[in-house]
Amino acid sequence: MAWLLFGSIGALLGGLFLACKDLFPYVAARRSGVIVRKGARGQRIRRDEDPEGFARLLANRSRAVALALGLSLAGAAVLGLFALSIFGFSGPLALLILALYAGFALFAAFCLIRGFTTGRMFAFWGFSFFGEATLKQNAIWFWVYALANLLIVLSALSTLLLMVR
Repeated sequence: MAWLLFGSIGALLGGLFLACKDLFPYVAARRSGVIVRKGARGQRIRRDEDPEGFARLLANRSRAVALALGLSLAGAAVLGLFALSIFGFSGPLALLILALYAGFALFAAFCLIRGFTTGRMFAFWGFSFFGEATLKQNAIWFWVYALANLLIVLSALSTLLLMVR
């Protein structure tokens, strides 16, 4: 159990570090229109000279920040369950399952909102398929991802309404 505790502390702190490491260059690139590639050369990509490359690199930074914050959120959830077990609350496994379900539904809602605002839909199984589906290039997969994300969000909302009732 000690490995789980130390792993969750590491996930929380490491996720925050990785998020800050990519968040500051992301904000600076959005503000200035110039992004510096990672690596030894540090090549600069300007928004006005290469808009597609700039958008791709900016999306990669955004994705890295989101994944790092998800990692820190997972570490915080496990630490919260440890705190509940220390103070004598029962059912930490049920709380863990509920937290994972809520996180899954929040991720689907985030993907749904971001997909409709940017035209680039993503879903959790997108890592194994196409990654993301754009409305202009692959409209069928865009709407399949949107429908799946909508079903997940509606399922979570119905579960929440049943719990409150």
